[in-house]
Amino acid sequence: MKQLISLGIIAEYNPFHLGHAYHMEKAREMTKADLVIVIMSGNNIQRGEPALVDKYTRAQMALRNGADLVIELPVIAACSSAPYFARGSMALLNKLKVPYLCVGSESGDLSRLNRIVELLESNNPLLDLKIKESVAAGLSYPLARSRALQSLLKETDGNPTEYDEILSMPNNILGIEYLLEIQRNHYPITPVTITRSGNHYNDSSLTGSLSSATAIRNSILKNGMIPQNAIPQSVYELLTKYSDHHYFPSIDDFSQIIFYRLLELQQKKVETEDDFIADLPEYLLNKLWKSMKHCHSATQLIETVKSKDLTYTRISRALLHLILNIKNKDYAEFMENPCRYIRVLGFNDTGASYLSTIKKTLDCPLISKTANFSEYLKADIFAADIYNMVVNSHSKTPLADDYRHKIIRL
Repeated sequence: MKQLISLGIIAEYNPFHLGHAYHMEKAREMTKADLVIVIMSGNNIQRGEPALVDKYTRAQMALRNGADLVIELPVIAACSSAPYFARGSMALLNKLKVPYLCVGSESGDLSRLNRIVELLESNNPLLDLKIKESVAAGLSYPLARSRALQSLLKETDGNPTEYDEILSMPNNILGIEYLLEIQRNHYPITPVTITRSGNHYNDSSLTGSLSSATAIRNSILKNGMIPQNAIPQSVYELLTKYSDHHYFPSIDDFSQIIFYRLLELQQKKVETEDDFIADLPEYLLNKLWKSMKHCHSATQLIETVKSKDLTYTRISRALLHLILNIKNKDYAEFMENPCRYIRVLGFNDTGASYLSTIKKTLDCPLISKTANFSEYLKADIFAADIYNMVVNSHSKTPLADDYRHKIIRL
């Protein structure tokens, strides 16, 4: 039997849209891959918010539109900043022996991304100094690093505006982190990139067929309209059916849980730094405690607290860690071993064939039955239970929990 050549794509598909379909099709063409393996976030996304629909429905979207195998990115990586998100994703692809990674980027220029990686890995003392100066001036670390890189690249490469744009775009930033992980760990993964088509990641308005996921979510959450021309027909059918039975959540639906957890922390004395909630230092916690008395929703609280050094995403991610009780020690364990297991969400016949071959060489559990590995999946199960609890309180039909939900097979 011919050995299948696999291609990896890292995604949230929140929801899957026509830009994603284009990306998957072009990635297959570029790499001549026999199958596409998607590493996908679960019920919580990197921005620190709940996904529009549950992970199994989003896995169906992917499988109906070109994916052959969907693997869940563990929650500790999925709701983290770019370096952790990339660390978990690349470790999974490496375990699965995936030779190609396709990065969707705004630049579409791998050489430029590699130049930035080269500079980050050069141990340049001037870069470190510039970052420290910017952080001391009140900038967040990601923005400080970006400014420092821009400054050095202007001096060495002489094309400042091009790098300014590259370092300001979210898909480029993630792509850089993927490349860093591959290089640092000597993973045998060859990256390729495709230029992102349509409007930008954060554009909130629908603009024809290649609208962003942000614009599509806004249309659904704020206007109650599923934009049929911006998504594949199969996704439109899935979302329409989903809306007949289930609720589309936003971060504000978790407001009472957030406020309760903040009040609970006021009553507790945390003994060690390991037990602190991840990304929730004391100065941010004090700001949240002070502001929550005057706020009625999670969004209002985040907007009140955000500042030059505390972005909206930074705060919402910290609050998600608070909801899910993800602590500093959990990240320390994750950094030591970023791929303790591989959890399958769905596959087709091609994906099943690949799994049957690859599982013989894996050195970590390949999980298809939740009950058999509940200790490994404790954090993911808890995250799914919290998500389901909120969604089900507004839904006609409850979502099945992780123990009862079957793997998606097409």
